[in-house]
Order: sequence, then C-alpha cells, then structure tokens
Amino acid sequence: MSVEIKKLRTNFEVRFQFNKALAEFIKNLPKDQQQTKMDFAKRDDGTTFEDWYRVVNEAALSKIIDFIKANNLRFKFTNMEPEDIEKLKKEFTNRQTRGEAALKARAKDLDVSKFEVPNMVIQPYDYQKQAVMFFEKSGGNCLLGDQPGVGKTLSAISYAVKNKLKTLVVCPASLKLNWRNEIQRFTNEKAYIYKYKPKKRSKEIVNTKEESLFHIINYEALETFIKLNVSHTCSYVQCGWKETSTKKKYDVCPSCQRAKSVKSRVLGTIFEDKDGVGLDPKSYDLVVCDEAHYLKNAKANRTKVVKKAFMNVPKKLLLTGTAIKSMPFEFFSLLNFIDPAEWKSAHHFGIRYCAGFQDDFGWDYSGSSNLDELYSRISPYFLRRLKSDVLAFLPPKTFTHFPIELTPEEYRNYAKAEKEVVDETTGETKDADHLSRIQRLKMFTSQVKASRGIEIVQDIIDGDEKVVVFTEYIATAEMIANHFGGKAVLFTGQKSATEKQEAVDKFMKDDSVKVFVGTMGAAGVGITLTVASIAVFIDQPWTPSDREQAEDRIHRASTTSDKVQIIRLICQDTIDEDIISLLNSKEKVTSMVLDATVLDRKVERLQGSIFRDLVKLIIDKKK
Repeated sequence: MSVEIKKLRTNFEVRFQFNKALAEFIKNLPKDQQQTKMDFAKRDDGTTFEDWYRVVNEAALSKIIDFIKANNLRFKFTNMEPEDIEKLKKEFTNRQTRGEAALKARAKDLDVSKFEVPNMVIQPYDYQKQAVMFFEKSGGNCLLGDQPGVGKTLSAISYAVKNKLKTLVVCPASLKLNWRNEIQRFTNEKAYIYKYKPKKRSKEIVNTKEESLFHIINYEALETFIKLNVSHTCSYVQCGWKETSTKKKYDVCPSCQRAKSVKSRVLGTIFEDKDGVGLDPKSYDLVVCDEAHYLKNAKANRTKVVKKAFMNVPKKLLLTGTAIKSMPFEFFSLLNFIDPAEWKSAHHFGIRYCAGFQDDFGWDYSGSSNLDELYSRISPYFLRRLKSDVLAFLPPKTFTHFPIELTPEEYRNYAKAEKEVVDETTGETKDADHLSRIQRLKMFTSQVKASRGIEIVQDIIDGDEKVVVFTEYIATAEMIANHFGGKAVLFTGQKSATEKQEAVDKFMKDDSVKVFVGTMGAAGVGITLTVASIAVFIDQPWTPSDREQAEDRIHRASTTSDKVQIIRLICQDTIDEDIISLLNSKEKVTSMVLDATVLDRKVERLQGSIFRDLVKLIIDKKK
C-alpha cells in the first residue's frame, strides 16, 4: 500500500487504500487539523464508487508522516517539485527536533551551571536560565506561565540579550516603565518607549529607537499605530476622482457629491501614528507580550491588532501568570498566535478541551475536559513554575518598584497642588503645617496609584495567589476593597476589634478571600498574614521602621521557606520619589547606628523631621 499526498492551496490531500491503523490514527488527530471527504471515482469498467480521502493541515501532515515512517508504510507526493518536498521534510524535522529539545529543557533537574547569559550586569537565577534555554529550544515561540513573583520579565530580557534580538515589548500601560527599569538594571542594553515624554524637571535621558535593542509599547497605544492604506475611486466616469488615504470609506464622493459612487480597496497596512512615528513589525526579531491574557478574547480589537501586526514576527514570547486550569478556552487565542497551524479552530478546541456544549443561547466553552491531553500537546512550548518550585533561589524578601506615569491631566493637577504647597511655605512654618501640606500631595498620588494598583492586584489573584495591600488612607483602602467585593476583606482603624479579627481569620482561612486591604496605622503591626507571600504598598509610611513592620506581616524570618515579594508603587516626578529617597537614606543611617549599638533616642534624633526635608526637596526642585 502506498499513501498519496497531494498539495492543495493551503492544506494537503491524503489518499490511501484501506488501512485500519492509519485510518484510526488520522481519526484521532485534532478535529481542526483534519477532515474526511468523499468523491466519486470511476473503475476501469466505467462504474463509479465512493472514494474517501482526508484533507489535513501542515501540523497534522507532519504527524501522519511520522506514523507512516514508524510503521514502514510507503508514501509519495504527487504534485510537488523535489525542492519543495525537501523544504517540507526539513520543516517537519525541525519541528520535531524543537519539540523534543524543548521537552528536555523543561526537566526540573536540568543542569544549567555552565549556562551563562552574556552582556548582563546581573546574572539571572538558575531557573530563569532554564527558561532562556527553553525559549531557545522551542525556537522562540512559546508561553511562559510562571506564577506572579517568580520573575518572568528577567527571563524574557535575558533571552533577548543573549541572542541579540531586536525586541518589541507589548505590555499594559502600567508596566512600561517597569520594563525599562528592569532592562537598565540587569543589562547594558538601552530601551526606547513609544509615546513617552518625561517631565522636564526629571532631567531623564531618553534613548532613541535606533540605539535601543528593546522597544516598549502598551496595548492601547499600539492600536494608534496600525491603519489601513485604502485606495478610493469614484465610479462616475465624468468625475474620475481618486485618493489613497487611511480613511476607510466615503459615503459621498468629495468631488461630484454623488452618493455611493466611491469604490474603496485596501492596499495594505500602515504602521505609523498621527505624529509620523513609525512602528515596523518587520524590523523585530522578537515580540514579547506581557500579561498575555489581555489577548484571551479572539474577537476583541486589541487581540486582532496584535495578531495582525505581529503574526509573522519570527519569535513570539507570551508571558502570563494566569493558571490554565481556570478556563482552558481563554488560552486558545494565545496558542493560535504562537502556532496557528497546530491550533486552528476555536470551536474544535472548545469541544475537545472545554467540555463545549450547545444550548438555547449558543455554544458554551466555559468548562474543561481532556486536560492531560491538552497539557501533553502544549508541553513543547509551555513552561510554568510555581513560587514553591523556586523558593531555594529567592532571597527572604524581593523588592519590586513599580513606577506609575501620571496622565497629562493628572500631572497638571498635581503640579497645581505642589505649587500651592510651595507658595504657602515660609521659614516660620511648623512641622504640623508641613505635614498637612505634604498629606495633600500624598493623598493625591494615593488615589492615582489605587486605580493602577487594582490592575496589579487582579493579575496576582488571577495567578491563584493571595495578596496583602497596604495604604495610608481609609478612602484608598475602601476603594480597593470595594472593587474586589467578596474576594477582599478590609482592616482599618474604623473597624471594631471583632471586625478586625474576623477580617484576619477570613483572609487566613477562607480560600475564596484573596485580598487583604489594610491601612498601615491599623494593620501594619500585631497581626499575622503569612498565608500571603506578596504585599503591595500603595503608599509609603513615614519611617523605615514602620515600613519594615508592615512588610513583616507576611514574612516570618524563623520559617526558612518563607520568601516574600514586596511591591511598591511610585508615581514618577512626584513626592513619592522624594519619600522613597529619604526613607532609604534614613534606613541606612538607622542601620549603621543600630549596628554600633547606639541608644534608640539617637536613632530618633538622626531621623529628624522628614516633613521639613520633603518640603525643602520640593522647593529646591522648583527653583
């Protein structure tokens, strides 16, 4: 028996005399990769018979050929040139080799002791090196699903730097500056941020596109760069008006004013914003989509824009901490982006892996089924590590500063409030007055950070983690707790002792409660919240000791396996940066004094009045 393979426009036709084993093998392939069809063929005597054959895509054909070879069957291509056949065989071999190598790179006992990432200021941890190796073995098209706090960002950065890949990072707006800071902290490479203009007073040096290995853009801004180039022609012969522009259509001809006379035809896509700044997908070797679950809805415009722009970029890394078990259907869009040949039909995916069923409202893909098979299929390009898997590599506390960029309107309002503080300050101003004025600025940034912080907290709990959120203000705490509803508990000075204890107990014992929101004055001391390993500080307390006390609500040094992540949100070019700077400098002084066993009263005297220092910093910057 010989299997005949014919190349169609996009798929392949497979015909063979009945072979039960081969027929069963093809039947069990994913439904979106194969179809059984029938036509009528003529015998030598002129009679007709039903001739059944299969139409398969490229991903399925590679599996069929593997099966044919393993069972010593013969096959031939009927309408392809030798060089095309050789190219196809090479692609199949490369795919198989990559898959096998990637599976080996996922092994937990993989030795990476000799694996170095050049051009790094700080080397990544061993498990992050393993991720880099996995990226390389999978051909740079994969999904990294590490739990929040494990360090997905550095893994992606290290891979790009090691292989000198011109990289575009697409991320939420709140993470743009964090990506730039991580690149500058860990590497010698430069980063350019699209649509970013630092404030003049920051004196920040902005890198150019040309000199930067990394370019960074947020999902929302990306949509402003992608426009259709459209040709318009009036069909009225005596008019003959023509135009090529980014306008989608004309209902009325601008020249002859005839309705519905303009015929429009899409010529291609322009990647340029309204200011003439270009973004050329062809110039990138790698695109990194951070918080890739933003692309889970295939019908959303954001997902369509990303896929349209970057489907042909050679390498694609998708980063998300969301667990696949929560709703497998949400991962189809990501898998289709990485490997569209392997993951072609959302409907077949929904039936096979999401327990899909049809009711009076249409198809429902919200369930899960055949997960073992799904994990097996995605293993060559999916890597996920839990925080518990990498505890041995982490320090007791990991600190992450998330810079927050104010919108132009927010910054104008902040600058106005800051000017009022300066105008009201004289040499005779008392500490109490300093505090009152500083609080106005601090409360302003707190409200800004609360809205951004909600996104960060949501990403953490989507990764099946609990999180503690600290703020200085009751209004901010209530805003965040109200957003998360029954998933959150609130702990402030306005609560009774009974209510406070109930909040702690629910957070520590109830798996459905994911978020503990507390004010630092009430929740910063005396309670245990060690069920969480991540704390988000919306605001900073006034002293280093208060900051450490709050951090230790989730950290117990006596527990050797206790490793926590402290996230601090900082509004750029505001009082937040001044507070962090002063706290860090006073923390160093305090540490030096304590190490020398000096009395506590000296420590208090050395700390001085942070309020006076803050006002002085603000006034100096205004000069």
